[in-house]
Amino acid sequence: MSPRPCPHRRLTGAGCPGSVCATGYCGHCGRRPDAPALPSLGAPPYGPDALLRLPVRRPRSPEERLADGAHIAEQAQRCRAPDCGATIPVLDGRPDRQYCPECGTAQAMRPEFGAGDTVGGQYLIKGPVARGGQGWVYLAEDTHLDDLVAVKTLRDRYGQDSAALADLERRTLIATRHPNIVQIRDFLPSEELTGGHIVMEDVGDHTLQSVVDAVRRGRETLDIEHVAAYGIQLLGALAHLHDRDSFYGDMKPSNVVHVGDRVKVIDLGGVREAGRTEPALHVTPGFHAPELGGELTLANDLHTVGVTLRVLAAQAVRDDVPGLGATSFDGVVARATRTVAEGTRFRDAREMADQLRGALREIRALRGKAATPEPSVAFDPSPEWLGERLGDVPTTETLARRRPGRPRSGAPPLLHPLDPGRPTPVEIARRLPVPKRFVDDKRTPNFGVSGGYAPTTRLGQDPDKERSAEICLHNIRVALGTGPAPDLTGAEADLAEAEAIPGPEDVRRWRLEWHRGLIALARFGTDGRHPDLALARTSFERVRADLPGDYAPKLALAYVHECAAHTGGPDAAAARATARDLFHAVHLRNPAHCGAALGLARLALDARDRAGALAALDRVPPGTRGRALARRAATRIGAACLGPEPGDLPAPGAAAAVLAAQEADRALPPQERELHLSTGDELRLRIEVTEWQLAALHLTHGATGDPTARALLRSWRRPVPPTPAHEVRARLADDYLELAADTPDEDLSESLVEHAHAVRPLTLR
Repeated sequence: MSPRPCPHRRLTGAGCPGSVCATGYCGHCGRRPDAPALPSLGAPPYGPDALLRLPVRRPRSPEERLADGAHIAEQAQRCRAPDCGATIPVLDGRPDRQYCPECGTAQAMRPEFGAGDTVGGQYLIKGPVARGGQGWVYLAEDTHLDDLVAVKTLRDRYGQDSAALADLERRTLIATRHPNIVQIRDFLPSEELTGGHIVMEDVGDHTLQSVVDAVRRGRETLDIEHVAAYGIQLLGALAHLHDRDSFYGDMKPSNVVHVGDRVKVIDLGGVREAGRTEPALHVTPGFHAPELGGELTLANDLHTVGVTLRVLAAQAVRDDVPGLGATSFDGVVARATRTVAEGTRFRDAREMADQLRGALREIRALRGKAATPEPSVAFDPSPEWLGERLGDVPTTETLARRRPGRPRSGAPPLLHPLDPGRPTPVEIARRLPVPKRFVDDKRTPNFGVSGGYAPTTRLGQDPDKERSAEICLHNIRVALGTGPAPDLTGAEADLAEAEAIPGPEDVRRWRLEWHRGLIALARFGTDGRHPDLALARTSFERVRADLPGDYAPKLALAYVHECAAHTGGPDAAAARATARDLFHAVHLRNPAHCGAALGLARLALDARDRAGALAALDRVPPGTRGRALARRAATRIGAACLGPEPGDLPAPGAAAAVLAAQEADRALPPQERELHLSTGDELRLRIEVTEWQLAALHLTHGATGDPTARALLRSWRRPVPPTPAHEVRARLADDYLELAADTPDEDLSESLVEHAHAVRPLTLR
C-alpha cells in the first residue's frame, strides 16, 4: 500500500511534501494527520498583482508597542563593542549601567528617559519600544507637529576629539531623502552621551525579521515575489546612498521595516562615507562580506542585501513556481554573495536591482501573470528571429521538385514532411542578441550612426589611443557573421586581443565569455565536435551566472541544449527537456519573442505534438513584430505532415480549416491581415497545404486509390458525383497551372504543368 501524503501545509504556506510513516507521523514535518491545522494565512498564497506591489501593513498601536518595550530592560543584551558581542546578563537589582564581562565596555542597561520626559524641548517621551546596537529607541510625540516620532540614542562612535566629524555625518543623514529610507528629522546633542539622539519618522515595528518570525510560527505567509520586491526597493535605497558616496554597512532583516505598501531602511547609525576608517565598523556577523576590512564598500553592501534575501527566501512560498523562475532568483543571490575567489559581485546596486527585477518578472510570468515586456539592460535584440524557416512559404523551385501522385495509379501522393526550420549552430552564433557596448569604452561613440559605423565591416585600433575591447568584440562578430563560412581563426585572434586589454572585471568577464561561446558554437557547426558544444554551454552558463535575470543567456543555452538533443546519445532527452524549460522561460516573460515560440514549436514537433506547437505560436501577441511569422508557421503546422509515416498526417478536415482561415485572412483589409503574404506567397502556400490535404484524403480512403477513379473503372456510363478528393485534385491542378503561368523559368514552368496533369482528376467527356 502506498504511503498516505501528509495533509498539512508547511510554514511557508506550500503543501507539505512528506508522507505519513508507519509511526503515524509525517516523515517531513513530524505532525500527525489529525493534528490541528496551522492558523489561517494572513496573506494571499500568491504574489502581488503589480510588479512591485506589496501587501499593506499598518503599524501596531502605540499601546501595544509600549507594553512590549516595558519588558526589554529585563532581558540580557549583547555588548555594543564592535569586536565583542558577548552576552551581558541582567544583574540582581537591575543597575542602570553594567560592564561587559569580556571587554569591560560600559553598557546602559536601563532606558535613559522615562514616560513624560521631554527631549529637546519638543519631543515628549512615551516610553521605550526597542533596544539596538546603538542604544535605546523611544516612542515620542512631536509637540510642535502633533505627530509620533522615534527618538534613538546614538553611542559615541568618534570620541571626544572628533565632534566635527560626527556633526558632518549627522548633517548628511538629515539631508538624506528617499522613499525607502527612514526620514531623519532632527539631531539632539546630549551632555551625558556624546553620541546624542536622532529623531526619526515613526514607521512602526513590522521589521522583516518579525515577518520571518511570524512565518516560522505559521501566523502568516511570505511569497517569493514579495522577497524580490523587498530586494528591489532596498537596492534603490542603497543606490541613493551610494550616489552620495556613502555606504550603509549593516543591512539585515531587523534593520528594514515594512510599513504601508513599501519597506524603509532604518538604523542609519552605521552609515559611513566612502574612504573613512573612523568610527569603528558596526556590522553583523554572517551578513557582512568575508573580505571586509576597516572600510565599508559597495561590494559589502550588496553582500548584505544578498544574505538578507537568502534569509527571507528560505521562508517564502516558491514551490508553485514552475520552470526556472526561482532558479534565476537564486542566481541573483548567489552572485551578490560571491567570495573574492568566486568572482566579482554586481557592478552596483542598480545592476543588481535590474537582474532581480528580471528574475521577478520571470517568476510572475511562469505563474501566468501578464506584464508589459521590458527590454534587456545588457543586450540589444537581434533583428532576425532564429528558426524563421518554419514560417517560410515554399519556393517555386521546391514545389517544382516534388512529385504528386497520379489518380489512375492508386499510389499515394508522396509525403513531404514539414521542415521544422531548425537553425544551424553557425546561424545561432551569427544571430544571437548582441551585448550592449560598455559606455566607458573610449571607442563606444564610434559605433553610432554619425561615426559611419557598419555592422559588417571590421574596425581597426587607433594606434594613438587606448586600445578598445569593444572593437575586438565587434570584429569577432564580423569574423563569424560574414562570408559563407565563419572565420574561426580570425575570431579567436580577436578574442585573445580583447582578453589582453584590461578593464573592469565585472564588465569584461561576461562579455568575453559570451563571445567565447559564440566561437565555440560556430566551430561546432563547422566540424561537429561535441567538445566545442560543451565549451559553448560552459561559456553561456557563466554568462547566465553573471546575468541571472536576463533573458539572452537563457536563450543561448536553449539553442545549445537543442543542438545537444539532436546529436543523440543518452543525454538527449534531458537536453531536450532543458531546452524546453529555457525557451518557455523566455517566451512567457516576453510572449512577443517569436524566436522562443519557434523553439518551443520545434521541440513539440519533435514529439509529434501538433497541438503543443500551435499553442506556443498562438501566444505571440497580435501587433508584434513576430506575429505574422508565427501565424505563417502555424498555418503550415496545422496541415503539415510531421514525419515520414502516414500517421504523421492530420485529418483531412485540418487542411480544409487552414485553407479557409487563409482565405478569410486574404479577405481582410491589408492593414488587418496577419499572414502578410504577397499574391505569389498566398498561391504557393495554398499549393503546399492542398498537397498535404490530398495526402490526408488518400490515407483516409485507404490504399486502393481515389474513389473517383474506382467508380469510373466500374462503369463508364453512370454519372459519378464529385468526391472530396476529386475537388481537391481539381483545385490543386488549377493552382499548379496558375503558378506555372507566373514562373519565368521554362524548366520550372514545365515541371509545374506536369504536376497539374498528374493530379488532375479523371473526367468523362
